[in-house]
Amino acid sequence: RSRRRRRRRRCRRCCRRRRNPNPNPNSYPNPGRARRMPPLLLPLLLLLAPPLAAAWTPLAMEPSVAYGAWPSPLAAGRISASQRKLLELRPAPDGESPIWCESRPTEAGRYVLCREGGDVSSADHYVRTRVHEYGGGAWAVTADAVVYSHFADQRLYEQRISPSGEPQGAPVPITTADGDFRYAGGVAFTNSADGEKYLACVREAHGIGGVEGAAGVANEIVAVKLSGDDRGAVTVLISGRDFYGSPTVSADGSSLAATSWDHPNMPWDDIQLLVLRDLPAALGGAAAAPEVVVDGAAEGSTESIVEPRFGPDNLLYFYGDRSDLYSLYRLNVAGGAAEPELVLSAEGKDLIGPNSLWVMGTQSYDFTPDGKKLVAALPSAPAALAFVDLDDITSKTLSEGLPDHVNEVLACADGSVLLSGGSCSSPDMVYRWVSGAPLVSLYSTVDDADMVEPAWVPVPEKVEFETTFEGAAATAHGWYYPPTNPDVDMREVPGTDAAPPLLVKAHGGPHGAAKIGYRLDIAFWTSRGWAVLDVDYGGSMGYGRRYRQRLTHPQPNWGVVDQADVAAGAAWCASTGRAAPGRCVIEGGSAGGYTTLAALVFGDAFQGGCSMYGVADLKLLASDTHKFESRYLDRLVGALPEAGAVYDERSPLQHCENLNAPLLLLQGDEDKIVPPNQAERMYEVLMAKKLPTALVMFEGEQHGFRKQENIEKVLNYKLYFFSKLFGISTADDLGEPFVIQNLKNIPEA
Repeated sequence: RSRRRRRRRRCRRCCRRRRNPNPNPNSYPNPGRARRMPPLLLPLLLLLAPPLAAAWTPLAMEPSVAYGAWPSPLAAGRISASQRKLLELRPAPDGESPIWCESRPTEAGRYVLCREGGDVSSADHYVRTRVHEYGGGAWAVTADAVVYSHFADQRLYEQRISPSGEPQGAPVPITTADGDFRYAGGVAFTNSADGEKYLACVREAHGIGGVEGAAGVANEIVAVKLSGDDRGAVTVLISGRDFYGSPTVSADGSSLAATSWDHPNMPWDDIQLLVLRDLPAALGGAAAAPEVVVDGAAEGSTESIVEPRFGPDNLLYFYGDRSDLYSLYRLNVAGGAAEPELVLSAEGKDLIGPNSLWVMGTQSYDFTPDGKKLVAALPSAPAALAFVDLDDITSKTLSEGLPDHVNEVLACADGSVLLSGGSCSSPDMVYRWVSGAPLVSLYSTVDDADMVEPAWVPVPEKVEFETTFEGAAATAHGWYYPPTNPDVDMREVPGTDAAPPLLVKAHGGPHGAAKIGYRLDIAFWTSRGWAVLDVDYGGSMGYGRRYRQRLTHPQPNWGVVDQADVAAGAAWCASTGRAAPGRCVIEGGSAGGYTTLAALVFGDAFQGGCSMYGVADLKLLASDTHKFESRYLDRLVGALPEAGAVYDERSPLQHCENLNAPLLLLQGDEDKIVPPNQAERMYEVLMAKKLPTALVMFEGEQHGFRKQENIEKVLNYKLYFFSKLFGISTADDLGEPFVIQNLKNIPEA
């Protein structure tokens, strides 16, 4: 019986012929009866089959699309509108409410002072200084106001505020309109002799003696009076050196300290730490020469010193790189101590970022209002807060649960700590940290409506790869971002594209670093199927003095080390399957633009590139740039006129006979750091060689693109250019945003 049941079961499942004595491929399997398909049904089904099959594709996955052509919701306009930047964080007069400065691309890149609930600076003011051209430290908080530099006229203004930072009335000018003066790095203090209010800051005077350009610029430390009948009066406290930075006043008001350096040094080279012992006497006109308390420029000594600050104990704290990595030290100035004392030691990575070296106004550590502890951010991943007992610096406690990186630290009167920072999956924010409680976000640089799902944001891989330095094998660093698009099934990418096209990014500086964080500008590429390698070539910040000096020691190496490292990074990506060989392009701005040009002219690792306000002629840069960097090339390339042959040897513009790759040039027409004539000359050569190229000049932009519409254009222009180069049919409707000259000469993909 069981065998018969099994036979019947098999018949019902498989043996239709036993149930249908007249089997027919067009008949329905109804037992005992054969029905023919209606004559019009078969053609109708054949007609509808293709669209029905296409519609059946799972919605969670796009159909097979080649790398670089993936559809992406991350439009350039969406990215440019949401990229506000947090610049500096300070306490309001109540000691608890935060005030910060942010840049707004939607307002032509205007810098605005902000608080919870609204703006502090007025809608018609732009809070930015042009000291050193790069700015930084454009504002300071007093007991009842903020004092800031207005970009349009570079005068100092005062905006009265409530204890929590709410603006009261309209801003009023403090300094006069006479002369061409710029102010930065200000710190408010009270004269201990008469109770008058002052702002100690760096003043940069232009047009000295009627001389234009770098030769007519003088830098000095001054005190600007903020109270009394002679409000706005300026007293020169320290002068005579080429540069000064980061003035700080002791808690008792008796002393002022600042950093100082002379050409050809830069802030990361050999720096002196100065102390003016009797500040009240100097304010009264009886200034004595400042004393050098730490001499990083002395013979046999090399040390960079940044972010000096007097603590509540009247000891002088600062970051120094005497042990290779930037660590935190303190010095008993009043007690005449000869050697600084180590407070926080760096482990594997500098305790500060590049901003501390390029601009004034950064605050990587602070002191609790009760004067008992120092609070500093440690650059682990995620970051941590270190609390150091000032009476016993061996007593330290760490607090975790912070974002991946912390930019600035502010200790508050209520025991909390305000932070600015972010991570790879979340934008920069202002946070409040309270012991034993979850971290609270107070403000985000990206509005909720513009937030991107984390699945679209690539997680970078910290990579190291082999390169060469001075003829020997060495290691370089970088951050690799893989193609990332949750709507694309990687298994369905056409097999002809075994690996993605690669965009290599060369950062500026050249003593800068790849920016780590919420990189929607990189997600723009990875969501379309590109891979990105952000290279920290030899000379980059963050890896210690020895790595940083690869560009300058044992000989000037700019244009050699950086070019070798970006090429080595591209080759490593191709050899490890992270990028498609022969489908690599490079981009960079400023010094990164020079590295881009050098890589295309002196090497063959890249099939095209984009230089943004990049250096094409080194001699032209040396003769036509601003004071801050006017002798920078002495260390990077060599001193003129002795090293003239080296300048010619390493200038891409002088060797364009070697250039055979398409090149896009993007430039601001008001750039004073790398003037437009560099891009214009390069364009002339490219046109003469009939190479695919375009030069786009952005009106009203300086060194970098700050306006939303231009940030959007830059992303789309690069995508358009590189897609044409590799024959990629992008899913974006870009039209023809600009004319690529000699487009027919683009090599076959």
